[in-house]
Amino acid sequence: MPFSIIRNDITKVKADAIVDTANPDVAIGDGVDAAIYKAAGEESLFAARREIGVLEPGEVGITPAFDLDAKYIIHASGPWWEGGDKGEAELLRKCYDRSLILAVEHGCESIAFPLLATGTYGFPKELGIQIAVDAFTEFLLDHEMQITLVVFGEYAYHVSGKIFDDVKSFIDEEYVNGVLEDEYSHDGIPEDSMVYLQSVSAFFDEEPDSDTASEESDEEEEFNEDWEEEPSDLSDKIGLPEPDYIETQGSPREKSKSKRGIFADAMKAMSAARIGKAKESAPMAAAYDECQAEMMFGAAKDSQSLDDAIKEMYTDSFEKHLQQLINKKGLKNSEIYAAANISKQYFSKLLKGQVKPSKEKVLSLAIGLRLNLDETVDFLRLAGYALSPISQTDVVVKYFIIHEDYNVMKIDITLFDYGLDPLSKG
Repeated sequence: MPFSIIRNDITKVKADAIVDTANPDVAIGDGVDAAIYKAAGEESLFAARREIGVLEPGEVGITPAFDLDAKYIIHASGPWWEGGDKGEAELLRKCYDRSLILAVEHGCESIAFPLLATGTYGFPKELGIQIAVDAFTEFLLDHEMQITLVVFGEYAYHVSGKIFDDVKSFIDEEYVNGVLEDEYSHDGIPEDSMVYLQSVSAFFDEEPDSDTASEESDEEEEFNEDWEEEPSDLSDKIGLPEPDYIETQGSPREKSKSKRGIFADAMKAMSAARIGKAKESAPMAAAYDECQAEMMFGAAKDSQSLDDAIKEMYTDSFEKHLQQLINKKGLKNSEIYAAANISKQYFSKLLKGQVKPSKEKVLSLAIGLRLNLDETVDFLRLAGYALSPISQTDVVVKYFIIHEDYNVMKIDITLFDYGLDPLSKG
């Protein structure tokens, strides 16, 4: 993964280049600056820093790393936050851009940054994170380098700033919705299938009232003939996909009874589940699965599970579908793997079908491809995964997709704030 975020003392991080939040004057500052001088060797580093001279906000310089486990120290002079109308954001972006280019010019393959200017200099963390992420993402479109964002000290626990609070509210809302849905659900039976079964059951089993009872016998034959000639009529009436039915021998009434029978076991399954008949739950659940498969995919001579029937719908390989999505979205490969925080080499293997992606990698690709929520669900399903309502990671990713904020680095930083593994780890 090209980008990662860790909690550590930056002086103990192994990287080719360590970025220091430098004092603009030739002087030792506080915080990270003081820690780096102490670890590198204060006298040697200060002498090298003196040769650079004054660094105006937005400027950077480079010195040897001396006693640090690195080759270089890049000194970046960040701007003080003065309300945002004095070019502070542009100056901070220059600190990141110039530090990265300086690392390239000195042959570095890895670089470690603190979160520049968000401490003593007062930069809003959310804006500081956005500037860092934008700089890293643009840089990685054309360069290969391991970038590590190092969070130092408990004061910076919520690195993502206001995003943390927004995501927390979203997670809380999703939890409430999940509880309500679970409370009023039918014990795990999908809602669309439940509506389907209830509609069909009502259509078949509705008892005639006294006014229509006398007419039933006259209309029964015509009704059964309609079923025989136009089996899709029911689907049209209730606005649902057309089911295929098991053909049985015998009269139209016998056939009609057989059709009713398809749904009886499923309705019993739901009833048994609701009243807690534990002993019946397993066979009834199996009956439901068989019934749903029958409705969706039609009868077959050999029994077929619902999972097998669904898999038949997705015959294209994952890599083929990935390539189709890339073409459809009109994005460059570099745009996708940079936003997804996936290395160029791994992305190339994915397109060639040489690796099976983890769920985290599929979610990362969905972000890189800028898929909406429905597209993400389909994309995950094709790879054999699904969003989970009880996974905080999945809910955090869902938040960013809904808000069309498509950058895995930013998601990883938010996951870091929650103590969750980053998508890039999978």
